[in-house]
Amino acid sequence: MKVAGDKYSTIAKDAKEYSSGYEVFLNRTNFREIVLNSFKSKLLDNMGTHIQSYPLRILDIGCGNGLMTERFLSAIRGVLPNTPLKIDLVEPASIALDNAKALILKAGIQVQAFNQTAEDFTSDLNQNEKFYDLIIASYVFYHINPDITGVLTSHLSELGSMVITMGSYEHPLRKHPVLRALSNHGDSNKLEDAFRKWKLEEDFLITNNILKTDLNLNALLVQGQGLVPDGEKFFSFIYNKDYNTFNIEQKEALFQTVSEAISNDSGIVYPLHNLFWISRPRL
Repeated sequence: MKVAGDKYSTIAKDAKEYSSGYEVFLNRTNFREIVLNSFKSKLLDNMGTHIQSYPLRILDIGCGNGLMTERFLSAIRGVLPNTPLKIDLVEPASIALDNAKALILKAGIQVQAFNQTAEDFTSDLNQNEKFYDLIIASYVFYHINPDITGVLTSHLSELGSMVITMGSYEHPLRKHPVLRALSNHGDSNKLEDAFRKWKLEEDFLITNNILKTDLNLNALLVQGQGLVPDGEKFFSFIYNKDYNTFNIEQKEALFQTVSEAISNDSGIVYPLHNLFWISRPRL
């Protein structure tokens, strides 16, 4: 995990720089639509025909500013329109958390916010008997310890499920070994190692939907000049490291990767994403 003073840290008070890069990224990809469609399908398969607790108890680990949380909640309402929702939000960046809480309250959903790291929250959770019907962990296991999956799954209700979204290890922007070493973005291997460590498959059904998405790299790099401002934000977010701190080798690897994508693939790359669904076996 990045230290709190890092410009692109997700645990900074406002996470402003990280959020800025994320916004540039969102405008260049269809991953949200692809992921949410898969999520809704899994909801129908796993929860749509089952009587749930009232209200449906939800936990979002690492909710950020709540924009993705809001989309997940909208999908849930589409599948379970008559079920009231109650959600706990966990986010170490306090300003982002405040924004998320306000956004969810505006949607008329009961909210409790926890300004903690995921590790601290799960440590506290492990001391009580609180259970959830749905736990969401959307693209957070790049930044937090995947071992907390052992605690989180133990706090699923009898019919509860946990959904985890992550990029694939074989991300096209991480194929160069110098770039792969920069961050854990796109690396789901550590998460799957945690599943094996905690032997989750003995008590839970685990499925993984592999989803193909589009990502547009055009106009982020000007040949002979370097990255444009949005390019600096975009790649700082992708690698979770301020582009201005890249060394010469790292910048050369980045320029090579982007230039090849523009030459060979018209600037469009196709990252794979994982949607892990963890649920208790149905009797």
